[in-house]
Amino acid sequence: MFKRTKGFVGIILVIVLTSCTSSITESDMQIVLQTLTPANAIMRQPYKIEEVTEEVKLANPKTVYRQGPTVSGGVSWLAAKVDNGTPKLEQKRYMLAYDQFGNLLSKELIPGSEQLIPSTPIVYQYGAKPQRGAMFFPSRITRYGADCGGCKPNENGESYTASGVMVSSNTAVRQMDGTWQDGILYEGYYVLASSSSLPLCTIVEIFNHKFSGMGLNPGVPFKAIILDRGVSGRKLDLFVGTETKINAVRELSTMYPRATIIGFAEYTKNSMGQRICKVN
Repeated sequence: MFKRTKGFVGIILVIVLTSCTSSITESDMQIVLQTLTPANAIMRQPYKIEEVTEEVKLANPKTVYRQGPTVSGGVSWLAAKVDNGTPKLEQKRYMLAYDQFGNLLSKELIPGSEQLIPSTPIVYQYGAKPQRGAMFFPSRITRYGADCGGCKPNENGESYTASGVMVSSNTAVRQMDGTWQDGILYEGYYVLASSSSLPLCTIVEIFNHKFSGMGLNPGVPFKAIILDRGVSGRKLDLFVGTETKINAVRELSTMYPRATIIGFAEYTKNSMGQRICKVN
């Protein structure tokens, strides 16, 4: 009796297992595999590789002056720049790698790419016409007042400069609009006399001077305008108000100044018919 019952139970188990196996569908048998998106595939790969050249300036170019033929309308002692020159450089080439977001991944020096490029000088040539950027070395810068020997001041101590702009021994200068301003400035510029080689209303910047007083400090460049004559060659004369107080501006020591032309004012008349140098 026991053996027959055991056999019967075995038959039932086989039937049940067979029915479970047949109920699994084809869709249940599919295997899901992980896929990589394009972003995942290149996330760690360089997106762009480029070669760049980097330069480091090692030294500025030197400045040299050379004698050239004096051009028509030129001045033998006035020099204009004819070559801008180039600095001494060190060049190196690198290989750069970036990801797709533009982030730098690596920067590698290309072996043997280092190169030294020598400088070429800045060249000024004498014999130039008066022009912006031209320069010269004044032989001397003296000082004068409105009551100088050849100035012919009126009873009020006022005298005309060669440009027609009036200055006063009471230490004042008539401005573009015809009003007088105390001090020695014309529209913010110091007043100079020069030879006729430089046009009236030429604006210059003076370097390497040793003047002190009336707003001037030794070694600090100042800007001035040519309003007067009475000197020759490379000499300049600085207006300081009056001859009786010539040391209102003192020359502290021997100086070797340099002057550069930085512009030109318009030589014209104001609404009252007075001669002026019209500056911007």
